Amino acid sequence: MWLAVHARGDELRPFVHALWVGARQAVRPELVALPASPRFVSSAVARRIAEASQLPDLLDRHPSDTDLLARAGRLLVRMGCSRDDPTNLLAYRDALRVYDGVVGRAGLLPPTLDNAAMLLSLALDLSSGTGVLLEWPPGRRAVLLESLGRLLAEPRWAVAGATASTADQRRRADWIRRTGRQPFKRPATPDGFRVEVVAGDPADREPVEARVLIDGRPVVPAVFGRGPVHSPDHLLDEGRLRAGAEPREVQLAEAYCTEGCCGALYVTIRRDADQVVWENWRQTMPGSREPAPELPAYRFDASAYDTEIARAETDCSWSWRTRTVARLIKAGLIEEPDVLSRWDASRDWISSGFDDPDTAVVTFWYVPGLASGSPERADSPLQFRWVIRDDGTPPEAQAAAALRRLAEEDPKSYATVCGGSRERAEELGFPGQPRLIEPWTSRVKMALCWVPPEISWCWVPPPVDAADSCSASRRHSVRASANAGSWRARRARPSASRAARRPSEAFSSRATTNSPTAGSPSPCVPSPCAASGCRAGDRCTRARSRSQRFCPAAPAVPLARAMRRSTATGSTRLPFPRPRGVRPYAPTGLRRTTLVPGGCPT
Repeated sequence: MWLAVHARGDELRPFVHALWVGARQAVRPELVALPASPRFVSSAVARRIAEASQLPDLLDRHPSDTDLLARAGRLLVRMGCSRDDPTNLLAYRDALRVYDGVVGRAGLLPPTLDNAAMLLSLALDLSSGTGVLLEWPPGRRAVLLESLGRLLAEPRWAVAGATASTADQRRRADWIRRTGRQPFKRPATPDGFRVEVVAGDPADREPVEARVLIDGRPVVPAVFGRGPVHSPDHLLDEGRLRAGAEPREVQLAEAYCTEGCCGALYVTIRRDADQVVWENWRQTMPGSREPAPELPAYRFDASAYDTEIARAETDCSWSWRTRTVARLIKAGLIEEPDVLSRWDASRDWISSGFDDPDTAVVTFWYVPGLASGSPERADSPLQFRWVIRDDGTPPEAQAAAALRRLAEEDPKSYATVCGGSRERAEELGFPGQPRLIEPWTSRVKMALCWVPPEISWCWVPPPVDAADSCSASRRHSVRASANAGSWRARRARPSASRAARRPSEAFSSRATTNSPTAGSPSPCVPSPCAASGCRAGDRCTRARSRSQRFCPAAPAVPLARAMRRSTATGSTRLPFPRPRGVRPYAPTGLRRTTLVPGGCPT
């Protein structure tokens, strides 16, 4: 039932139909034929697929089916994905049986690039990820890790990426080469405090995590399952995990949407004589009525702690070339901040490109008068973006060349504007970036917000003449419609979908008494949540009923159609692959709304 309601992708329908009609003979071939991309299979969907198909029994009935074996391994990887919701792996009751079945028969798998990446992802999860938190019998997890280590060290698996032909395949093969032995190295101090930097499979766009382990167990997925631990750029390169004389509160992880939506995990780090103390754990959970889990204070030997932090900060074995270039540029700008400040600029996000990992991206803010100490309109800065492509020289040489150019040439002359207001950009002499500067002011107006995963994404086009008539809210947001109610009603009304394709008739499909029409703007009708302090009015995303989660003055347009239509009208396309929530890698220029506990954008 859950899959029939939530797994709406066309690629999943044959499998769901086989389950629905009870065609048990068709379940296995349809399961094998499922797409492996995270776009179609989230962690929650992966768990439901494994439960509905009775995956351990299928593996027992077909022990020599290598396609089924590979599919079972990929489902385990998806369930433990930290970028999504890793608690689904902990909620899957048959996880240990599937791990035993996949690892125990992994030698039957052909040594392809996909299978090598899948087995390595399982090993990384078993060594420092969510898989550690399963209720393993004593010594069983170590046996599985040792078995995977022996298998992947065999010559036939060591050359799995030798035939890589495309850029994506070569990038994946390079990841296997860099990371292949990492999960099988025995740490010098298995107990106590340890930081393990893990780069996930680049084919799945997995994040780079600075996993914090205490007594061999990962801290973040144990108490915070709504997002991955922060990257080493945030925790290590900035020195946030160092223990100083003054207590420091550090954000270890943030929800995959935003902290204002689903919270974050904090800890206070302080030095107490010859010990380092982690205490005062804090979770921000907006709108939640359940108490956050409490963690005790942890004490570590200060000398061992400092040694581990220094090792983690200097370890670059996980990093690829452009990521190393970005880290060296960032380190140089931290050491010499005057390199940018002389150009009235300040450092912002610096890392490898998300869309193109083979580039290094440097972003900075520009405020006139910053160097002289008299910034002009500091509340209206412009954001610039400089993309550095890998030229094949050593990363150290590329970073040094980039720092020299930043010091000798005004970076605003070769970087592009990627954030700030259009008016401010034109005022300062940087016009011509309509797609990156405030896309909500363009023809297709939208902002980003997050809704629970059981609600589908929709897009609300702006009213024709009433776009500026609502004094309560001037930003149009992505709307959500409930599965039961408006979603079914929308599928039952194809005429509404056809009308939504025509901008001139965009408001004729669901006319109400307070719907604005061309030439006759009407103010927003206050919603019941206005009494709680929300000023979004009728454009509020808070659920007023199961069938009303959108502005009644505008029709709901499915996300896929909105993306096609936004491309035709020249607007910025939404980047996330499936309607799970706002990813932390939203393109520069798209602002997220700030969510209050009620879920209303402010």
